[in-house]
Amino acid sequence: MNKISALEKGNVTEAVVATQPINEYEDALKKLINCEKQYTTLLEETTQVIDKQVVTD
Repeated sequence: MNKISALEKGNVTEAVVATQPINEYEDALKKLINCEKQYTTLLEETTQVIDKQVVTD
């Protein structure tokens, strides 16, 4: 039995070793980018509210 056959028999395929982790990393990166956008929006809104409050004080 060659090495590739042994790996495939153990359910170790290219998809499991290479493709699946890449997909998982890409999904995690998308979530992080979305969080960054939400935090940036929140920061901008907070800054605007603080600026308005400073003007009225």
